[in-house]
Formats: sequence, C-alpha cells, structure tokens
Amino acid sequence: SAHPYDHGHTVAGWTGCGIAVTGTAVLGAGICTGSGPLLVAGAVVVVVALLVTWALHLAGWGKPSGPRPREQWDWRARDTGA
Repeated sequence: SAHPYDHGHTVAGWTGCGIAVTGTAVLGAGICTGSGPLLVAGAVVVVVALLVTWALHLAGWGKPSGPRPREQWDWRARDTGA
C-alpha cells in the first residue's frame, strides 16, 4: 500500500458509495427537471445504498471497529469477526 494509514476502504464502502452516487445523480436530475417521480426514485436508491452497505458490512465485507492489522488493509479483506 502506498499510504501509511488504514483508510477503511472496503467492498461494503465502495459498493455503497457507488450506489449512493447513482441515487444522488437521479435526485439531481429530478431537481433539474422538476420531476417528482425522479426525486422519489433517487431517494429510494439512496436508501437502498444504505441498506446494501449495512448488509455487506454484516456479511463481513466492511471494516471492523478499531485499527486493523496491516495485512488486512486491502479493500477486499473480509472482517472475520462479523
């Protein structure tokens, strides 16, 4: 790793972020067009991002509390305590 700190990059974090970015883009399109259905759809996608992130974290794809050993800093490392 090029950085000396564990920034907590995880499968759960990256997946949730990607889904949330999509949801906020749909929300933004809804604001720009004044479309109620797009606003609702964007809000639903953002809530789905939260639920997917939480589910992946519970499945062991998130970062456990506290510092992780250096060999577990890779974003694909599973949380064995989950």
